[in-house]
Amino acid sequence: MDRMFLDAHLFEDLNQVRLYSDDFIDDNNLKRPHESLGDLSPVNYKVQKTVCEFF
Repeated sequence: MDRMFLDAHLFEDLNQVRLYSDDFIDDNNLKRPHESLGDLSPVNYKVQKTVCEFF
């Protein structure tokens, strides 16, 4: 979990931490491009790699 994410929020309870964490993880894994993956999101990288291996 990103330290800046945790420092940027004041949480009321553990359930709120879980909700925010789930959103952060989804954004990180589904939407945010990663430089190490050629500026693709992990999901898009996997799709591209799978399609390339198919052909």
